Amino acid sequence: VHGLVWQEAVPSSVALDTPAGVLHHVMVGDISADEAVALVSTGSTMSALTSAMILNLADSLDSALTVLDDVDRAQAPALRALTYVMRANVQRRKGDLASARADLTLAGDHLRQDRRWHAVSTWHAALLADILLEESRLDEAAALISSASTEEARRVWSYGGLLTVRGRMQTARGDDHEALESFLAAGRHCEAWPYRNPAALAWRSGAALACAAMGDGERARKFANEEVSLARAWGAPRALGMAL
Repeated sequence: VHGLVWQEAVPSSVALDTPAGVLHHVMVGDISADEAVALVSTGSTMSALTSAMILNLADSLDSALTVLDDVDRAQAPALRALTYVMRANVQRRKGDLASARADLTLAGDHLRQDRRWHAVSTWHAALLADILLEESRLDEAAALISSASTEEARRVWSYGGLLTVRGRMQTARGDDHEALESFLAAGRHCEAWPYRNPAALAWRSGAALACAAMGDGERARKFANEEVSLARAWGAPRALGMAL
């Protein structure tokens, strides 16, 4: 599990000969989607999970699900939870919210058996809150985000996703100033790890919309153009389409 928390597991300069190394470069944003996909491997449980994450970010969603379906489920609860969280993330990106919610329910069952894995539980909360937003259940999303924003969550990489979902929730409520603060906080969190790839977290486009809503067109264009540039470097269509 900690292999996916790349700052703790991967040195700042690492060879691209392991899945963890590939993922590190994917998140930092100094490798393209085509290059990353060519380097994935599924020889072990952790390499399979890492490779599925890369395939998901590269928009190879069906391939990511195939890899996750082949992961050995006879693992510790935290690894089973991570597998289901990752499946939910792929299903959400496919637009299948019902399947995503079902996988998150299974992940939650396993997380309750072992509450030490804050990176996984925070990712779980961010995905569930995102689904609630898609269903226009803003109050439930807000309550979930609030309860999940613990001191433990603030120390893990996946907290950036929770901050971004909070910004989207605030945008939906028309609270543009608060939304911008949430997106900027997500940006600072990403920078601290660091990760910049908008396929993993598109906080800049959220910040751009918040700035535009408040009449700050110059700053809005700056955020939008930066995300477009990073998305073009990654090269997969979903992130670029959202940025454009």
